Amino acid sequence: MRAPSGLFALAAAICFGTVPSAAQKTITVRVVKAGNGKPLRGYHVWLQYPVTGQKKWQRVTQQTAANGMANFQIEEPLPERIFVSLGIDEAACSGQADVITDELLERGAAIGKDCGLTETAKRLSPKPGQIILFVRPLPLWARILAPIERE
Repeated sequence: MRAPSGLFALAAAICFGTVPSAAQKTITVRVVKAGNGKPLRGYHVWLQYPVTGQKKWQRVTQQTAANGMANFQIEEPLPERIFVSLGIDEAACSGQADVITDELLERGAAIGKDCGLTETAKRLSPKPGQIILFVRPLPLWARILAPIERE
C-alpha cells in the first residue's frame, strides 16, 4: 500500500528543516541626523515589547548599517506596543519612542520632529513598518564624559 503523498511531503519538510515558522513582521528603525536627514551608521537600536500572553519582555538589539537602518523580525501574535530606544549616551533629542504596533505597520512613525529639522530632513517620511528617529548626535566631548558623569 502506498503512503499518501501529503504525508511524505510533511516527513520530508520535517527532516530537511523546511517547516514554516510562526508568521513574522519586519520592523525597520531608521536613525537619521535631524540637522540634515543623513543616515547615522553604527548606532545601537534597542527594541522592546511585552511577549503576548506572558509576563516577560522581549529585548533585542541591532546596530544601524551604513543606510542608518536596523531591521527586526517580530513573531506573531504581535504586541500591542513597541518601545524603541538608542544606546545610552549616543544621541540627544529623540533617542526613544513608544509606538502602537498596528499604527506602525499601517503608516509608520516619525519621532523627533521637534529636534530642529532642516528642510531636507522634513521631507523624509516613514514607510509602513518603519520608525524614523530624528536625532542630534552627541558631540565627542559629551560621549567621553558620559561614563564619568554617571559615577
